[in-house]
Amino acid sequence: MLYDRLGMIFTEYHSYYEGVTSFNLAEKALEGTQNYDLVILEYDTSMIIPGSFRKIFNAQNPTRPKLLAYTHEQISMEEKLQLPCDLVLMLPLITSVLFNGLLQLFGANTPSLQSAEDTVQRRPKRFTNCLGGGRQSNKPDDCKGTA
Repeated sequence: MLYDRLGMIFTEYHSYYEGVTSFNLAEKALEGTQNYDLVILEYDTSMIIPGSFRKIFNAQNPTRPKLLAYTHEQISMEEKLQLPCDLVLMLPLITSVLFNGLLQLFGANTPSLQSAEDTVQRRPKRFTNCLGGGRQSNKPDDCKGTA
């Protein structure tokens, strides 16, 4: 399941992953006090995205989270334009494709993405918050904010 696989990947990179399984739960999480940098959605062409969820991602607010959608089948350009997504990727989830997608969304100069391998092999570094997640740490020199 995508939910479990994403949790494993973000845990591997020392990132806190907060997963939800419905639009309603995602909306509630996004309305909360936690700021997210990324929301990952498993999209199916039969899905109807609620207007309130669309409103969050259609806003031209520079602080809104990025929306990455995974889909099981190829979707047309028209469908992509109807989605309020910043990036659409095809399943199956491949870690390197996800990583490249994150680079595309946040830029290659994002410090946390420049040294993802160092993050695993050395002391955890700063990573993007994601619904799917924000870093957790008790160390005073680690940050718990957005990248």
